[in-house]
Amino acid sequence: MKILKGCSDISGADNELDIAFMKDNTFYHIECKTLGEEREQTIIRDEVYKKGAISPLLGKGGKAFICTTHSQIKDSLSNRARDYNIVIFNLEQVRNLSKELSERIK
Repeated sequence: MKILKGCSDISGADNELDIAFMKDNTFYHIECKTLGEEREQTIIRDEVYKKGAISPLLGKGGKAFICTTHSQIKDSLSNRARDYNIVIFNLEQVRNLSKELSERIK
C-alpha cells in the first residue's frame, strides 16, 4: 500500500487528503475545515466545489464528507453538497462523528 502525504495539481498547487480510507471497495474521503466566517461559509463552499470536481474520480460509490466547526450550515450549501453526494457535518455532528459515520458507512 502506498501512502501519499500530499499531491500537487498541474498548476503546482498542493493538495492533501485529511482522512481517506476504503471499505468494501468504496473510497471514503473526509475533509476537516475549522476556520472561516460562520455567516459566509466560503471555506466550506469552496470545499464542496472541490469535492464535486473530484467526485467522478472517486468511482461510482465514492463518498466524501466535510467536517466543520460551524454550528449551522446554510441550506443552499447543504443542497449543493447533496447534489455532489457530499455530507457536511456541523459541530454537533462532529462531536458524535463515530455515530454519524457508522450510520452512513455500512
